[in-house]
Amino acid sequence: MGRRAKLTLADIENAGLSLLDENGASGLSIRTLATKLGCAPMTLYNYVATREELDILLVECALRGIATPPADSATWESQIRILALDMWEHIHRHPNIVSLLLTRRSQSATVLRLSEALLHSLRVPCADNRQRLHAFRAISAVIIGMAQNDLAGPIPSTAGQAKSDTIAHIQQLDPDRYPALIAITSPAEESSAKEEFIAALEIVIRGIT
Repeated sequence: MGRRAKLTLADIENAGLSLLDENGASGLSIRTLATKLGCAPMTLYNYVATREELDILLVECALRGIATPPADSATWESQIRILALDMWEHIHRHPNIVSLLLTRRSQSATVLRLSEALLHSLRVPCADNRQRLHAFRAISAVIIGMAQNDLAGPIPSTAGQAKSDTIAHIQQLDPDRYPALIAITSPAEESSAKEEFIAALEIVIRGIT
């Protein structure tokens, strides 16, 4: 009988992100990860000493491949568009990573690198550090919030309900009480998550200028 192949960090990353996608952060633990990998929990401690290290490993994996635009490239608006869209697309693939991002962001080398690049781009339009902080917070909120929220659809819905069913339900509401909500169902039928993110980001960029 052949020996089991040795685990790699890539195995742990892939299994960990899969658990996050399936069950959220509450379903992720050393024990559940070991079960998914078919190994003993103690085996994983050879790779990640604590749950904190596991969280950081998965954050790094989810954001891997995001390149920061050269500091002297194009305009500050273009730099932010490129960086923010790349970040959103990576987080959008694994939206449950958001809870780990929010708790481990100051410990992730990648998050720190991307934050520094974003703040560098904001040096041009922002008069001082306070304004730059506010702009940074706004852009970060759009990236993280849209990545997590857009999977539920562009309008309020019930968990597990199809987009078409949600739209049909809202269209049947009392038009005297909910005219604005009913009005957005038409564009909501045709909108995509990426389209809505780009539009939201443009609103923030215009606000900065």
